[in-house]
Amino acid sequence: DCRIERRVFVSSAAYEGDLGFAVDNPDMLAGIPLADARCNSLALAAGLPPTFKAWLSDSDTSPAERFDTSFSGLYRLLSPDFPVVADGWPDLTDGSLAHPIDADETGALTQKNVLTNTAPDGSPASDQHCSAFTANDNSSSTIGQSSASDSTWTSLIPSLCSESRRIYCFEDP
Repeated sequence: DCRIERRVFVSSAAYEGDLGFAVDNPDMLAGIPLADARCNSLALAAGLPPTFKAWLSDSDTSPAERFDTSFSGLYRLLSPDFPVVADGWPDLTDGSLAHPIDADETGALTQKNVLTNTAPDGSPASDQHCSAFTANDNSSSTIGQSSASDSTWTSLIPSLCSESRRIYCFEDP
C-alpha cells in the first residue's frame, strides 16, 4: 500500500487543564498552541518530526477546523506492528476507531484518560474547556479513554481541570 501515513500517539506526559503553562514554556504559549508545542516537543524527543497537533477543542477552534480534513491516508500508531487507527479523516471521525490510540510517542502501550473536549466528529464536545485550556481549577472538560475504540476514545465524561490527563497528538503537517 503506497498511501500516505500519519502517526498518532497519546502523550507520555500528563498535564492539568492549563497544559503545564508554568513549566518548560519559554515562548509563554497558552491553550491549544501550547498543547501543539507539547506534542511536538514529545515527538522531537522520540525522533519524530515536529508536525503534530493536539486533538483538543475550545470555543474558538477544534480538530475539524485545524486538521487536514481531506486526508485520505492511514493514521497509524507507533507501537509494535504499527496498527492502523483510522483510514483517513472520514474514518477517524465516524464514531469508532479501527484500533485504540493506546501507544505513546515511543511506541510504549498505555491506557490512560485523555483531555479532549472533542466530539467523535472532531467538533467541540462542550463549552467546558478549562477556560480555553488555561486553568487547572475545579472547572471541567470532556475526556476520552485511550483504551477505547468506540466514541468514548474522545468523548467519555467531564473531568476536573485540576486532574492530570494525557493528550492525543496527530501528525498533521
